[in-house]
Amino acid sequence: MGILLCSSCHVVYFPNARNAPMFSGKGEFQGSMSLALTGERNLQTSYALNDHVGVMANAMSVYDHTSYGEIGLGYYHNIKPRMMYFDIFGGYGMGNVDVTIDTPRNMDPAFTYHGPYQKFFIQPGWALKQQMGKTQFLIGAVYRLSLLDISNISAANQSTNAPLIFPTNHPLFHEPAFIGKVVSRQFIFTWQFGLAFTSDHSDNVNAFRTNYILISGGIGLLIDFKRERK
Repeated sequence: MGILLCSSCHVVYFPNARNAPMFSGKGEFQGSMSLALTGERNLQTSYALNDHVGVMANAMSVYDHTSYGEIGLGYYHNIKPRMMYFDIFGGYGMGNVDVTIDTPRNMDPAFTYHGPYQKFFIQPGWALKQQMGKTQFLIGAVYRLSLLDISNISAANQSTNAPLIFPTNHPLFHEPAFIGKVVSRQFIFTWQFGLAFTSDHSDNVNAFRTNYILISGGIGLLIDFKRERK
């Protein structure tokens, strides 16, 4: 765990935890907070506008050097008798980084990264649901594609102030994740294991350092407003 926490000191881009609502139907609201082993603090909210359309709003911070927020709109469908679930969300996010990459034993020059970035994403997902009494167990997977705009991030050698030029300002990241949830009454217990990688095999991978593994757990609330109004 110490190694994972230390790795956050050498990362510029942290993919946020993927929000997979796994809605049951219209009027359902979910809100949760989670913490990752590499330091990411995630806040996730989602609401089912009707039986097939949902919205989400998510935020993330990493210590005092990275912040990010996003909104999304998507379609979802429960396959009767509601044991299987499918959705697809798309959205837009904005973030900011202000970090110095310190390298071990001064083997490489240290670089500073500063500035805002944007993200456009699409995220299909599926899940299996099992009801046992008043407790529901859900397990699923999502595959997020994130197109970043990092053209406004400046990077420079800390010693010489020589700029670091990214081979591309629009890297495309693949961000799959496995997600589990236990819903008991109005409480949600969730865990997530996610990966991040890019098909860009140029030096951009080394220049724009990424957190490739996310392991997180969290707790939240589920409120069924449709049921509350009855």
